[in-house]
Amino acid sequence: MSNYKEKFSTLLWLEEIHAEIELKEYNMSGVTLKRNGDLLVLEVPGLAESRPSLYAGDKLILKTQEYNGHVIEYIGYVIEIHEEDVTLKLNPEFEQAYNFEPMDVEFTYNRTTSRRCHFALEHVIHLGVKVLFPEEIILQSPRVTGNWNHAQDTKNDGQSTIKNRKAMKDHTKHAAKERRAGARDTPGPATFAEKSTNLVNEVQIPKVGEKEFFNPLLNENQKLAVRRILSGDCRPLPYILFGPPGTGKTVTIIEAVLQ
Repeated sequence: MSNYKEKFSTLLWLEEIHAEIELKEYNMSGVTLKRNGDLLVLEVPGLAESRPSLYAGDKLILKTQEYNGHVIEYIGYVIEIHEEDVTLKLNPEFEQAYNFEPMDVEFTYNRTTSRRCHFALEHVIHLGVKVLFPEEIILQSPRVTGNWNHAQDTKNDGQSTIKNRKAMKDHTKHAAKERRAGARDTPGPATFAEKSTNLVNEVQIPKVGEKEFFNPLLNENQKLAVRRILSGDCRPLPYILFGPPGTGKTVTIIEAVLQ
């Protein structure tokens, strides 16, 4: 705990320096910008593969070619990215006067993420040893109790799953039409069950008081993660959701947020 902030702060600065050095490799010389209406567009080869990694809001520096020892710099901000074309917002006078002269382009490092990390380190002292270096886990009573709708946990064959999805989709469309027609109240679980009696053979509607998942396509590990996050038995320790790309971490977090 005594050197936690110092060590991680140093690592963050080193990472930022490395990122800036890496970004300079993508600087461009003698490039011509394209026009898109009143805006200027810069083509950045390799951008589709995130080389360099650019996002809306990032800052670029455009420099005129040296003339009589003078170089004029213009600051541009990324407002849109489409494949390898980057739409920039620059000084209005420059945008109007630009006549396809060659420019040098310098990419700058966006410090937003780094600043958030440094900000978190500044508040490490408030977390205390029990969160950062827990010696034991003290289980607490769950924050969320109640039965989950296990009908969604059972594995169905592909045909019934497709039928369930179609039934729910049809019901959603029907409910949306009713709301647009002027329904003033939002249907609660009981109303939902009453309106869905014709679907009861295809979709099992949860009883009032039972919890259901917003996303019916979550697998068992995802559902378990959501339940544990909600119960918070190990609080104040944070929960870490991990897995290779494409395993559904984001949809699991979204489900937890919605719950």
